[in-house]
Amino acid sequence: MKSGVLTAVPFGRGRLFHAVRGRAVPDWANEFAGSWAQFFLKYLLGDSRVTAVIPGTGDVKHLADNLGAMRGRLPDATERAKMVAYIGSL
Repeated sequence: MKSGVLTAVPFGRGRLFHAVRGRAVPDWANEFAGSWAQFFLKYLLGDSRVTAVIPGTGDVKHLADNLGAMRGRLPDATERAKMVAYIGSL
């Protein structure tokens, strides 16, 4: 039997954005993420165990940006590990 994994509050109530404030998305991530929101969402969506991601927002601009995470390719396991290392280094 399989279980679904639902991720709510994927931005840690803004903590992730505070960690990257003033920084550009790394060049190596531009191929799959055009913004930090997409970077964080695609990290989760790239995990085969995750069934759904619910970022939740009341801001139309944020909604449009979040939807961008559904376009293009997802990061592979190697890129996801690099994403973790990058955020951990901040």
